[in-house]
Amino acid sequence: MARISAVVLLALALVACGDDDGGTTPMNDAGGADGGGADAGGGTGDAGGGGGSDAGIEGDPFDAVQMAQVSLATTLCGCDYEAQGFASAEDCVLGNAGSTEARACDRAGWEAVSDEAAAETYFACQAHGARALSQCAADAECDAEALEECGGAECANPPEAIATAFLGAVAECVESTIVGTTASTCPEGETSSALGEAVFSGTTTLAGADLAGGTEECDGADAPDRAFRWTAPAAGTYVFDTIGSTFDTLLYLRAACDATENLACNDDVDVEAGNTRSRVMLTATEGQEVIVVVDGYSDVDAGRFVVNIAAATE
Repeated sequence: MARISAVVLLALALVACGDDDGGTTPMNDAGGADGGGADAGGGTGDAGGGGGSDAGIEGDPFDAVQMAQVSLATTLCGCDYEAQGFASAEDCVLGNAGSTEARACDRAGWEAVSDEAAAETYFACQAHGARALSQCAADAECDAEALEECGGAECANPPEAIATAFLGAVAECVESTIVGTTASTCPEGETSSALGEAVFSGTTTLAGADLAGGTEECDGADAPDRAFRWTAPAAGTYVFDTIGSTFDTLLYLRAACDATENLACNDDVDVEAGNTRSRVMLTATEGQEVIVVVDGYSDVDAGRFVVNIAAATE
C-alpha cells in the first residue's frame, strides 16, 4: 500500500491510531479491548462527522476517539473475526488493539500540542467522526454493502504547528520506548525446523530497527524487527503467517541475515477485510535454511508476535 504524508498520517493516527487502510475495518490501535458502546467516550451531542466543532464531546477528545475505535473494532470483529484468522471475536479485538507502547506514544503526541484551542477543534472533529463511524457499523449489522456506506470523518487538515508538535513527540517517544538502541541478534535463538502454531514468538518492542523489507510493499525500515532461522524439514511448499500477532506486521524471508533480496514478502493478508497481519509462501528444498523476519508497517507498529508455519495444502 502507498505511504502517506505526515499530515495525513497524523489524521489517521488520531482516528485510526495506526491503521493503514483508512476504511471501515477494525482499527490497529483501538486503545484497548474494554470499550463500551458505539457512543463510548463522548458527550451527549451530535455524533456526526464533524465540521470542526467540539460540541457534544466532553472531556478529552483524544480519549473519545480511542473509545469509539474500540467500539468499532468490537462491532466489526463480531462480523468477520474468522475471515481475519482469529479463533474468536475477543481474540480479534485483542489482536487489533495494538501495543501499549504505541498508544503511549500517541498520547505523548497529543499532550505535546500547545495550541489548545486549535487542537481541541481538530481532535473533537476526529472524535465525532469516529463515533459516527462506530454507530454506523453497529447499525449496519454486518451487512457488507451497508458498511461501505459508512465512510469516516471529513475534517480539515490540522494546523501545521499541531502536526509538527504531535509527530515530533511521537518520534521522540518511539526512540525511547519502542525501537531499541542496539542492534538485534540475527538470527535470534536456535534454528528451528518445526511446523505448527507459534513456531517463533516474542515481542519486537525495543528490538533494533536493523532490517528493511527492501520493496515498496514491505518497507518497515523504521520499525523494530526480529529475525529467526528456519530449516525446511522436507522438500515442499510452506506457508508462514503472523496471525495472532498484536500489531500491523510485515513478514519477509531471506536466504541469510546479510542478504538484501527477499525470497518472499507480505504486508497485509487482506487489508480490505481488515487483516493487517502477514502471510507468505515458499517452495523449499529439504534442509534449505531461510531467515524469517518479523517487522512492523510503521515506526509505532511493534508488540507481541507469533509466526505460524504449515505445509501448504492443495
